[in-house]
Amino acid sequence: MFNYTAFDVSCHIVNTSIDANDPVSNLQLQKILYFVQVGYFSEKSKWLFEDDFEAWQYGPVVPGIYRLFSIWGGGKITRKPTAPHKQISSEDSCVIDPIIKVCRAKAPWALVEQAHAEGSPWKRTMDLRGDSAIISKDLISSAS
Repeated sequence: MFNYTAFDVSCHIVNTSIDANDPVSNLQLQKILYFVQVGYFSEKSKWLFEDDFEAWQYGPVVPGIYRLFSIWGGGKITRKPTAPHKQISSEDSCVIDPIIKVCRAKAPWALVEQAHAEGSPWKRTMDLRGDSAIISKDLISSAS
């Protein structure tokens, strides 16, 4: 049912950003990962990966991915991950790469603001369940 893991997609985001000479921070990675999941669902009516996002102070976060890339602190991720991961197909790249490019061009805090928009799945989750609650896929799909 799911083609990839959040780690697979995160590696793709990090790698394509480094290749474009425009590396991202962990904060940007989390928001781009979220918007890629939303955009992919909107386009394909299926999820790109199974992992859940949690509602954290600065927006949607996949905790395991956050921890993996936290070694970079608030700086840009400038080394490609070396751990084995599945490559994103060219068909799926055609859907997600434009989203990555648009998101990468935005300031990190603009991405946070976009994720925090009134009525967004993050905002609704924070209002109803609080910090670190899972943002349900049903809530995300109804917003896309």
